[in-house]
Amino acid sequence: MATVRTTGLDRLQQKLAKRFSDFALRKFFPRAHSTFSIKIKGIDNLLLKHEMYADCTYEYADTYPRDFLIRIDNTLNPEMFIKTLAHEITHVKQWGKSEMKTYERNYKITRWHKDKINHEQLLYYDMPWEIEAHGREFGLYAQFVEMNEDMREIIDGTATDYKLQRHAQMVLF
Repeated sequence: MATVRTTGLDRLQQKLAKRFSDFALRKFFPRAHSTFSIKIKGIDNLLLKHEMYADCTYEYADTYPRDFLIRIDNTLNPEMFIKTLAHEITHVKQWGKSEMKTYERNYKITRWHKDKINHEQLLYYDMPWEIEAHGREFGLYAQFVEMNEDMREIIDGTATDYKLQRHAQMVLF
């Protein structure tokens, strides 16, 4: 099991964070998930203060990064909390498998697979690592809920702001 530490989260969020992180890391790194260390730090109203649900950083490593910090808005409902964590752990996968590398000397350049990409030339939603992370949010969430029946009631019982419509489109009701 990966080392997952939490701060600034309530008990439900801690349980969700630890269980989801272990699930996702086992999925992305079947043989090496135990080598990861993730600190998940809940921040009050991160969305209101900094206009983001979460972010993810890592400690510099000579080879593949293994120590990560995820800061997440601790006011999110359980469904959005898990989907946001799915997005950030997808970035953990990207860095951990060396699919993505941010250059230490020039943070404007990121290597994505074999291509060097300048952040200033792309909008956020056009960055390939963000396309993958956004694309995985719902799928990882659905798999997690399906595999964790004991948590479904907790998640479904408190995440009532959204309702799935036909074609998996989420609408506020």
